[in-house]
Amino acid sequence: MGLTAPIYIMFFASLLYPGVDLPLTVLVALVPSFVMAAVYYLLTVSMPRAGGDYVWVSRIIHPFVGLITNLFISFALISFIAVVIGTIPAYGIGPMLVGLGQVSSNHGWVGQASAISVAPAGFEISIVALVIVMVPALLGTRTLFRSLRVTIMVAAVSAIVMAITFLSTPQDTFIRNFNSLSGMNYQSVVSKAALPSGFNFQYTLYGSVFTILNFTGFNNSAYYTGEVKQVKRSQFLAMFGAVLIFALFLAVQYLSVYHSVGSNFYAALSTLASSSNPAYILPVAPVLTIIVAYAAPNPYVISFVALGFILTQIAFALTAVFIVERNFFAWSFDRLLPNVFTILDRRGTPYVATITIFLLSVTFAVFYWYTTLFEYFLYSSLLLSVAYAITSLAAIMFPYTCKGIFESSPEFVKRRVIGVPIISILGIVGLIVEAFISYATLLPAVTPPPSGPPIVGLLSYMLVPLVATVGAIIYSAAYFYRKSQGLELTQLFKQVPPE
Repeated sequence: MGLTAPIYIMFFASLLYPGVDLPLTVLVALVPSFVMAAVYYLLTVSMPRAGGDYVWVSRIIHPFVGLITNLFISFALISFIAVVIGTIPAYGIGPMLVGLGQVSSNHGWVGQASAISVAPAGFEISIVALVIVMVPALLGTRTLFRSLRVTIMVAAVSAIVMAITFLSTPQDTFIRNFNSLSGMNYQSVVSKAALPSGFNFQYTLYGSVFTILNFTGFNNSAYYTGEVKQVKRSQFLAMFGAVLIFALFLAVQYLSVYHSVGSNFYAALSTLASSSNPAYILPVAPVLTIIVAYAAPNPYVISFVALGFILTQIAFALTAVFIVERNFFAWSFDRLLPNVFTILDRRGTPYVATITIFLLSVTFAVFYWYTTLFEYFLYSSLLLSVAYAITSLAAIMFPYTCKGIFESSPEFVKRRVIGVPIISILGIVGLIVEAFISYATLLPAVTPPPSGPPIVGLLSYMLVPLVATVGAIIYSAAYFYRKSQGLELTQLFKQVPPE
């Protein structure tokens, strides 16, 4: 979830699902997103503690299940950091240089774009970006949130500028600019791709699953609830507001691109780019950071749109670091990790956790740029769907397995419909939704299987059980070690951690 996310997810969606009606997928995605926001909101106000679903699931179902659920989230976030930061040179700086080079006839900038989008330059830029992310993370919560506010505000303005640029550019103007600057021909691109024109209902349904997965992040505030004041009000605005704002930004940007660029043309351009067709001669993927140059051949617009995208990716990584820090802290507080992860510096930063996340992110960045390992992470979004499904199950069980905590929850959490707690009803709906999304994610029509030898595909499908196995090892080691100290680990999970 990022305000300028359409810059690259529109490319992948148009490529994977030719004929997809992306604005319509946003409407479809709103329903399951609101359901899961409601599940997380009700559990958050009932147990407002750092760690989010880890605290809830470990108390409602079992500590081991809680750890597995939260480990799925944390592993996915750390791996996403490497991918998201990796998009900065590939889909931010590189396309910006191409756009600037084309509008100023500077072939040197166009040539540099290709070098920046691959290793070693791409890796070096990623490491610099990671260091930039870690600085505010180490300087304390106040500095971190100030940094987030600035980056998100600039990204929001950038997204609005991009949308206005496309909306104010008639299609004939875009075609004229594209033909004169890109070295390609608009009509030739459409004819050579030979895709059916118009929208396709089946691919719109497939694309809806992709869009739903991109709404991930609505629940970020649940993981640091213990540090939030006026929990009921602030979490309601944070979770439901995040869904609404992201949906609005997605829909407006999608519609603006369709207005100026044309859905048939953009799908055709994406197809030619991905198939290495000789008719596609741009040195970068047709993400919106380069496409906006043909709507407005203005260096300031091109640079500002790229800046907004870069800051969006930095904001995502910074948020992910902050969440995983709190998750590590919660595991350590419950004696599942060494106590060193609960040590805070004078600014209140769990610096050991922060440094650990940085080292893991650098490791993942190496894998991303220099190996094919990330092909095994093709279904990493499945980790989130499974985690949300388990959390939904916890919501179903909450009124029955944690009666004391449930009865002390706010009145609106305890409401019933025909005698059934509303949180259980929402949990049932959420479980069905996430089970379906998990199943749909594995469909070849939604997520094309990885290329390469059979071992790649096998390991891709094994990602969820492999991460679960790591969780089992962590929990077993902690359980027996604490038992050797005379501490029954499961007894710690009878109560909610103190604020």
